[in-house]
Amino acid sequence: MAAADSLRRMTRDISWGGMLTALTLCFLIAAALSPIANLALYALTSLCIAAAVVEMDERKAVLVYLAAALISLAYPGWTQSWPFILFFGLYPLLRAPFDRRFKTAAAWLARNAAGFLLGLLSAALFFLKPAQNLAGRYGFWIWLILPVLLAAAMMVYDYALSLLLQFYCGRLRHKT
Repeated sequence: MAAADSLRRMTRDISWGGMLTALTLCFLIAAALSPIANLALYALTSLCIAAAVVEMDERKAVLVYLAAALISLAYPGWTQSWPFILFFGLYPLLRAPFDRRFKTAAAWLARNAAGFLLGLLSAALFFLKPAQNLAGRYGFWIWLILPVLLAAAMMVYDYALSLLLQFYCGRLRHKT
């Protein structure tokens, strides 16, 4: 009986992983083809990874993330998938341990700090030259304003992901 339950659980996890990987890739392709709403589509890729954490566990969600990241390098390509690979896919994986280990306020602070650092790394890799151009145009003050804007954007994104997770767990998740 235990072997049958183990096989059923493994089959369920493989099915969930494949479906969530495919859904993540659909959202990435839609973001690549869409002239608008890219951030919303990238947020939906985060929801797919967060659903993998909820439905399976963190280790299996990492596999879903890696599968989607590697396949997305082939299509739609690095130029369209780097936001998912460097930020939107990693953040739900970083968020899960904070939510599990800390109380509400401490978890919020820790996950937003981790998300800010992740966003800062992504911005440093891909937006340093445009930021230098802005600094040349508007002066030194831009270097003080950009981190504040990044922190505000991180808080809005974290709140949006929280709402998406509440919707998923409350309405979409199959209760077994």
